[in-house]
Amino acid sequence: MRLTLVGGWSEAVSGAVERARGAGVEILALGRVERERYLELLATESDLLVMPSLYEEWGYALFEALSRGVPALTFDRYPFTEVLDGRTGLLARARDPESLARCLERALAGELPSPATVQAATRERFGAGVLGPRLVEAYERVLG
Repeated sequence: MRLTLVGGWSEAVSGAVERARGAGVEILALGRVERERYLELLATESDLLVMPSLYEEWGYALFEALSRGVPALTFDRYPFTEVLDGRTGLLARARDPESLARCLERALAGELPSPATVQAATRERFGAGVLGPRLVEAYERVLG
């Protein structure tokens, strides 16, 4: 298994990273990368986006992954519970490392939706053809 860490670095995770390396996990810590590089990594090198965040205002990274057919694993917190289902990824119980580990084991066992399934489900629920008319309707109600 290879784990690629993207984003700001915190010394608070150093111990966990070293324990994972000691368990045989190959870890590549990239830190902050340009958006285009991040999107390239998602599209070409990722089997799963793991986003164990307790709070996300918008969840852009989640939608970027799903739009490229990459399933996601997140905690069962808003907004993730509104986005993920069995066709787009897995939800672990928040603040429960064992639940997160079980979800990772499921992913390693091949229990993830295919890229085509993820893209189709994302397009079906959040594509322009679905959201566009809803936005127009909302604007018409507001603007009269």
